[in-house]
Amino acid sequence: MKLHYRTVGEGPPLVVLHGLLGSHENWHSISRRLASRFRVFAVDQRNHGRSPHSDDISFDAMAADLHEFMRTHGLARAHVLGHSMGGKTAMRFALCHPECVGKLVVVDVAPRAYPPRQVQTLEALLALDLLAF
Repeated sequence: MKLHYRTVGEGPPLVVLHGLLGSHENWHSISRRLASRFRVFAVDQRNHGRSPHSDDISFDAMAADLHEFMRTHGLARAHVLGHSMGGKTAMRFALCHPECVGKLVVVDVAPRAYPPRQVQTLEALLALDLLAF
């Protein structure tokens, strides 16, 4: 899957993964600050932002997307920063491809199972009549 991304800066590669319902744009101001020390790749994960959509929403699939992204961009190894859902993707990626991860930064999520908390929010979003707007 060809993921949409934005890159800024020079230096060691740093891949940034956003949280659920987010996009690379959520990290724009922080990416600019990190760009003084890193070449930042802010990525839209599948089903988010301008990246392609898929019925497979598993962390294994998103980790595979990240692996493909890194190969496509010639990144044999990168630091990976993930927030929330992006943190889960980053942890799965680090488990599957430890040789590709320099440092791993996980924000606002832990390596454990969480009960479904967003079901009502997602059901409400799906019920919206978007043609009415």
